[in-house]
Amino acid sequence: MKEILVPYNNQVTGHDCLLTTKDKTSVCKVRHQKEMDFYQNMDQSLAHFTPKFQGVIDVTVTDDGKGYCRFETLWNDTILDKHSLHRDYILDRDANDEKIAYRSADPVQLERENGFRSNDYTRDQKFEESKILQDTGQNPWVDRVHRIGRHVKYIGRTIPYIVLENISANFERPCILDLKMGTQIHDLDCPREKQRKHVAKNKLTTTCTMGLRLCGLQVYECGSYHCRDKYYGRGLSEDGLHENIKLFFSCAKENRPEVLSIISDKIYKLRKAVSVLDGYRFNGTSLILMYEGCGNTTADANIAYRADARVVDFAHSSICTPRDQEGPDSGFILGLDNLLKSIEKFRC
Repeated sequence: MKEILVPYNNQVTGHDCLLTTKDKTSVCKVRHQKEMDFYQNMDQSLAHFTPKFQGVIDVTVTDDGKGYCRFETLWNDTILDKHSLHRDYILDRDANDEKIAYRSADPVQLERENGFRSNDYTRDQKFEESKILQDTGQNPWVDRVHRIGRHVKYIGRTIPYIVLENISANFERPCILDLKMGTQIHDLDCPREKQRKHVAKNKLTTTCTMGLRLCGLQVYECGSYHCRDKYYGRGLSEDGLHENIKLFFSCAKENRPEVLSIISDKIYKLRKAVSVLDGYRFNGTSLILMYEGCGNTTADANIAYRADARVVDFAHSSICTPRDQEGPDSGFILGLDNLLKSIEKFRC
């Protein structure tokens, strides 16, 4: 059965345009063999902290003639592993659901913040239109990546996409914080020149000192989302990053203690799991923090207290032998520790 895949409305960062299925239970992204290998071979202790890998589909990419792409697949449920999804926990969204406003902050205003300092990596050289200030009906990053994402080079071709569990499917108004984790972002076998560029970028950001960097953010408040992107995150100082983490959780309002407890508990458990994984290198991964944005107005406590933390993006991660890479990923653990310290400040 043919199905049109559409951009995932709540994508806050990334090079590839994430796609979602009609039933909203899955997210599809261009297949990177190394990422697929990681999902299929990772230690089972990580399963609770990552999206469920559901399979691979072929997607045909075409130009829609309006500056965007059209994505079509020949859907076959038999090749996808969806049996473990709790379908009764997936929100039933009507096709005519109200359009929610997503707003980017004015770049000039952001650059005046005390915790931000512009550098060579805080400007989006490829797509200045990404700084959209008006209501768009989706995260502004979605419009950017839909127009100029890496899928554009595949127009007119059919390419493989991996299918993952949509970790936001059980949220009505997901507040999302994407944190790039670790002190080394590049692949272990990355070309030397590309390594040099990554190292130079990291030295100007919180990646080197804290092991984490803001890559994208959206928070829901008063009927609309407020969004910030990775270019803004690259200019944040340690205090600036802390203030943005505080901003992210501030919208939880009266549900904040429960949200902080759920997320910090999961991060503690993640730290325990990765601290015994010798040879694992989580280069380039992101930690996604998420909680229910409409929790302050709903009478349903099950919705109000929904929160989660998951690790995603394993295209540059490696599972090495202890001889090649001894011990756990210390940079990734540093990031988790600093994030936990930041969260603890809000709980006091």
